[in-house]
Amino acid sequence: VISNKLGIGVTSPIVPVHIVGTAVNNPSNGNGGYEVLQVFDDTSYATGVGGGIGLGGKFNSSGTDTIFSEIRGLKENATDGNFAGALTFSTRANAANITERMRIDSSGKVSVGAPVVGRLGVRGTTNDSSGFSFEAANSSGNSLFLVRNDGLSTFSGIVTTDKIFVAKGQNVS
Repeated sequence: VISNKLGIGVTSPIVPVHIVGTAVNNPSNGNGGYEVLQVFDDTSYATGVGGGIGLGGKFNSSGTDTIFSEIRGLKENATDGNFAGALTFSTRANAANITERMRIDSSGKVSVGAPVVGRLGVRGTTNDSSGFSFEAANSSGNSLFLVRNDGLSTFSGIVTTDKIFVAKGQNVS
């Protein structure tokens, strides 16, 4: 500890906790898991337990600390010996609790605001002032598909105010 800075693997830490080391393949992770730092929860195995990092700071003139957001690695099930895990991102609204906003599950599915059905699921509240939109763009940044909550939709550069309805089991043409 130098000037209230903790250095691990470094003699002159430049931030409050400064870790330098060679990432190693941890045999408990199988192939492909390289880390310099691991954070574990020592709670008995169960759905939803796992290590996390809380990110916060002072939120008032009195200097009171709070957590603003967190990133967690969670066990997805309560099955003994099953280590399927999810990565979650949570934030906090004013005067509210930390709430999960995005999840990447063990199969690689990404969900934002709702459980995912396909590979990516995004859900927001429609007809409000949130400015909710879902967009797919090409490598040049040009919008190929855009759906917005204000009723304006764009498909391959064609603007339409028509609503899109897809019947169950049918294709969009």
